[in-house]
Amino acid sequence: MGAKNQFLGGRLQTEASAYHITWQNIQTQVDLTCGSTVNLNLGQAVSNGFDLAGRYRVSDALTVGWSTGYDDAHYTKTVATGVQPSGAPALAIRAGDPLGQTPWTATLTADYRFTALRRNAFFHLDYQYSSHDSTPLDPNVASYDPDIPREPATSNLNLRLGIDIHQVEWALFATNVTGEQPEIARQHVALGDPLYTGITVRPRTVGLQANFRY
Repeated sequence: MGAKNQFLGGRLQTEASAYHITWQNIQTQVDLTCGSTVNLNLGQAVSNGFDLAGRYRVSDALTVGWSTGYDDAHYTKTVATGVQPSGAPALAIRAGDPLGQTPWTATLTADYRFTALRRNAFFHLDYQYSSHDSTPLDPNVASYDPDIPREPATSNLNLRLGIDIHQVEWALFATNVTGEQPEIARQHVALGDPLYTGITVRPRTVGLQANFRY
């Protein structure tokens, strides 16, 4: 369910929603004793969360926006595939394990329009944040790997400064302004394999862009 509203003569716009979603027979990877894997429709999960967003026209020149969201998505059914040599159950899924989503997200934007050299100009800022999920994982689940860390909290700041000259919009931009380079994912072929592949975000990038309008 959700709602959209306007206040202050339309200068302030807000959106809010909340949801409850259930899934049945989620495709799940199961490890076989022969070393192969098979995908079966076994899992059950639930997702509870909300989203809030707003946009406020501070003046004719300045507009700011924001949003935040929370998502608690986790499995609700434990799926066992057998017994480990230690006697512990071999699990494909444990009830309570997260689906891999980021619990908290947030964004902030600002747009400012002004005149420079008697031409229309603008400045844009956007910032995104994603939180870390610290939910404990069950080491008896087949997909558990103690050498693979959970995705860290991440943030990203982008800036853009531009001006219109005749039919061309010139814009100087910078992405990942703070130069963050978190390891957002780590992979290897098999459990215990010492060779890893790490994934990070694009480094700080600065450039000039021209858009021609006709």
